[in-house]
Amino acid sequence: MTLRLRLAWFWTLVIFFLCWLPRQYVPGHERLPTPLLEMNFDKLVHMGIFFVFAVLWICVKPSARQSIWIFLAGIALATITELGQENRIVNRDCSLEDGLADQAGVVLGIVGFWLIVKFWPGFRGSKFDFFERLDTDPKGQDGPKNSHDQAHADRD
Repeated sequence: MTLRLRLAWFWTLVIFFLCWLPRQYVPGHERLPTPLLEMNFDKLVHMGIFFVFAVLWICVKPSARQSIWIFLAGIALATITELGQENRIVNRDCSLEDGLADQAGVVLGIVGFWLIVKFWPGFRGSKFDFFERLDTDPKGQDGPKNSHDQAHADRD
């Protein structure tokens, strides 16, 4: 299992933990009277944690098809976590607005990732290959990851 995949699974579990944390451990009030268009801290937190979810999962295997699966998984995760808040133990408020903020975070994560890949040439280039560095085993047990590593392995 690659580091990218472990990080993505870990963050998914963190989302479950944060969203299902019982009310007594959640700071502040969840139901604050706010106008529909006014952003509040709770919605920004929801967007942020699901933004990270999308970016970590798309880093596992960057592709258009993977983006669709991440979007669908984000809908499922947002629905499950919001409905789980109605549990008597969790005793928090299930909210359509929170679910929409979750989904907005997923969309922003996916779109933001592809915009960075498109407009930041060094992101996937030879000088800064983010994906290769995440999967490089520090002990060298995984073997060469790309042609550059293969050339060094052949010389040794």
